[in-house]
Amino acid sequence: MMLEVFTLLSLLLIASYTVAVCVKGREIPYSISATFYAIEHRFLFSISMAGTALFLLPVLIKYTHVDYWYIPYLACSGLVIVASAPRIREEYELIIHTTGAMACVIFSQIWICFHHPWLLLLWSIYLIYTIVQTVIKWNGNLIQSFILTKPMFWVEITALTIVYLSLGIIMFV
Repeated sequence: MMLEVFTLLSLLLIASYTVAVCVKGREIPYSISATFYAIEHRFLFSISMAGTALFLLPVLIKYTHVDYWYIPYLACSGLVIVASAPRIREEYELIIHTTGAMACVIFSQIWICFHHPWLLLLWSIYLIYTIVQTVIKWNGNLIQSFILTKPMFWVEITALTIVYLSLGIIMFV
């Protein structure tokens, strides 16, 4: 029962933060991390990221074989690193932040490989969306058109969605 509560708290924290900043900003941001600069109370970014990871860690550990505990630790540590270095416009924090974000996404998806690898097919939805949106937003420059699709935001949302879907399957199916 406690693991379900932790999962729900983690999901509610990241989802409510993300929805709130999208609604308040009246647009999809370039990344969840970019919202740090768009909100008045910037500490909420770090609380949301760290809180999401810290609620999620014991849940992921519970459903991971002891030989592979390092995988959820690295995924959740990556998100805590993101929380601790939120100023992505400053070069030294950008490097730390990007490293944490990459660890979070990569290791969370490796964790998925051990549980529901078929969920990784959801990345095809991201890929199709990005291709279609790049064509729709075409301005003669592939990179600029691609950036207009806000790919990092959708990478983050896809990775999170896959993790929470996998946990939902583990806990409730």
